[in-house]
Amino acid sequence: MRDRAVDTSISLAPGEGKGTTAGGPRQIKIKIFGESTGGRYSMVEDTVPPHYATELHVHRNTDEAFYVVQGALLFQVGAEKIEAPIGTFLFIPRGIAHAFMNPTAESATYLVTLSPSGFEKYFEERALVANTNPTPEILASISARHDREVVGPPMSL
Repeated sequence: MRDRAVDTSISLAPGEGKGTTAGGPRQIKIKIFGESTGGRYSMVEDTVPPHYATELHVHRNTDEAFYVVQGALLFQVGAEKIEAPIGTFLFIPRGIAHAFMNPTAESATYLVTLSPSGFEKYFEERALVANTNPTPEILASISARHDREVVGPPMSL
């Protein structure tokens, strides 16, 4: 069952949103939760440090639409690598293995719209264990609960 939409608009100033840390030096702000969109989508702002990389992973039920707002990222979508400077938009449908990294010496920030909503809860749950030195089993359990299946190592150049 989807969440019921709230009958009010939402306005956030720059830098606002529910702040979380999914582990390490990433700065994550959840801009809108699925509870406010009837479960249709959520949006997250993520600032990643230089040389940070995610593992190759897949979402079975979640589409992602990325928009780079600061710095530059490098995405891997399937076997293809895509350079993503400021202003790049990238849609990754569910079921496609992907990863990203910040290959530069400067932080990079992107917005990601998640549809349907739900994956934003992954960031919240990761934040709860970020400072506890979580085991790989705990991290795998969080990923499994939130539609994130790791299928390869962290992205590299």
